[in-house]
Amino acid sequence: MVACLAQISPPGARIVQEVIVEEHRQDIVSAISAPDPVQETPVPLFSEAPEEVEPAQPEPPRPLTPREERQALALARICVSEAGFTLRTRDCELIYHVLRTRSRSGELEMGTMRAYCTKSFNKSRTDNHRWVAHLNRAGREPQGWSEVTTVPWSRRRSAWLRVLEHTRDLIRNRPENPCGDRLDHWGSKGFRKRRHLRNGWRIVDCGETLNEFWALPDRFVR
Repeated sequence: MVACLAQISPPGARIVQEVIVEEHRQDIVSAISAPDPVQETPVPLFSEAPEEVEPAQPEPPRPLTPREERQALALARICVSEAGFTLRTRDCELIYHVLRTRSRSGELEMGTMRAYCTKSFNKSRTDNHRWVAHLNRAGREPQGWSEVTTVPWSRRRSAWLRVLEHTRDLIRNRPENPCGDRLDHWGSKGFRKRRHLRNGWRIVDCGETLNEFWALPDRFVR
């Protein structure tokens, strides 16, 4: 800018030149001393949604050993024989605890189940429960079913497989006795009830059941 002003020749040009130069100097000083402009944070056009985290998948249940599979099948047969195909009540779980109590080891054992529930293993029985011992893992119609009932097996198959899966879970997870009292025996409600009470047996109330569950006096417990 100074070089251009030097070419002005009219009178008073020097004064004008000095004034303009001084103003120019003041502009430069102001520009140098001015604070830096505030940098505004850019606003995104679209909000960034948090990355979705997939929920953890539950671990598959532990596969049972062949021995445990045999126990689960035997227990499921007993549960169906004693309480039918329903899992609405706690009978099957409590039967599991009775059988553990009755065994010498405190664990579920085939020998205890066979000794305590002989009929559920008898494939030669001829009564209306002759089919119980023929219930199988595949869910095929058990031998003797159609001889004693007009209900198609197809209407009971899924219920049977649910009971079988329930007994597998019992063996796999080994739940604690939920009753807060020892479980030594079960039987149909009212069956020999007076005699049991007279002998000092106690009914264990553990929720809704189709059977009665009993705790025996210590003198009867091995």
